[in-house]
Amino acid sequence: MSQPFFFYSDSFPEFLYKYRCSIIFSTYQAGKVIIVNSLNGRKLQLFAKNFKRPMGIAITGNQLAVANRSKIDLFSNSTALAINYPEKPKFYKTLYLPQATYYTGMADIHEIEWGSNGLWAVNTAFSCLCQMDEQYSFIPKWKPPFISEIVHEDRCHLNGMAMKNNEPAYVTLFDQTNSKEGWRNGNAETGMIIDVKTNETIADKLPMPHSPVLDSEDIYFLLSGNGKIMKQNTTTRVITEITQTNNFLRGLSILGDYLIVGASELRDSSNAFENISIDKKKSDSGIIIYNKHTGQQVARLTFTDHIKEIFSVKSIENAGNIAMITENDEWAHRFIHGPDKLDYWAKTNNDL
Repeated sequence: MSQPFFFYSDSFPEFLYKYRCSIIFSTYQAGKVIIVNSLNGRKLQLFAKNFKRPMGIAITGNQLAVANRSKIDLFSNSTALAINYPEKPKFYKTLYLPQATYYTGMADIHEIEWGSNGLWAVNTAFSCLCQMDEQYSFIPKWKPPFISEIVHEDRCHLNGMAMKNNEPAYVTLFDQTNSKEGWRNGNAETGMIIDVKTNETIADKLPMPHSPVLDSEDIYFLLSGNGKIMKQNTTTRVITEITQTNNFLRGLSILGDYLIVGASELRDSSNAFENISIDKKKSDSGIIIYNKHTGQQVARLTFTDHIKEIFSVKSIENAGNIAMITENDEWAHRFIHGPDKLDYWAKTNNDL
């Protein structure tokens, strides 16, 4: 990607450099997963890869997963291959390589997270949480108490999942409805947060809640319908507003004292966007970093073209400059990644 499509505050590359992190986010509208690296704290490098409708992103250790149109692609990092990456030797420290794929079918997987016994996913089409499996498209594990059956009807628009002790702890959804796409028939303030373990609703009447993340005893989440960033204490149940924007917010990552948030423009045509309190003319898309205690904006990356909607946002710490190879890349057929330092770039007949 080139400079005319985005601009950013000086504080953005400074922040990434200071906290030794990169940001990875998905934009299903543009069909890309994009990695944002800081070049010596002065400039940003955006590294983009094409996916079909990318949604949730999950990271644990050296593993990365990307949910897209009808599958979840798994990647693993090799520092050795990154350093010797033929495209740019000695520039990248982390290189995510394709390793496996789960074929989910049209389950409309939203957020995904690594947890106990593998990969958890928010299965929006079937209104449930599920886990990935080598034999089936998915294994249903939990559904909201008001959902009567696991069917392909997106009954409540289950969309977000906060993890605790490597298990799903809280979910966000748009409405307590048990009919096909019933959530579309209500207003924009019927969203809920549900405790997965107890099935208790801990917050309701929320304008399109998304992207819950548990941080100690607080759940941070985004209200897409009014552009607010919120938190709720899981003990007292008190909900506090952190700050408000004029953007449709989706995608949240917490890095120490900071919230890294995805901001999207409003779509031109969608019934779900008709009754929300955001001025479309003033909304834009990008990545915004806030102080989670004061709500003050710390840094901002704004897109001026092509990228209008963002879904999942993750920060990756202590990884240096990051790159990714996908199955359609030339280099996907050239690497060997194995245990005991069995990492090298294979030569082709053209190299001999």
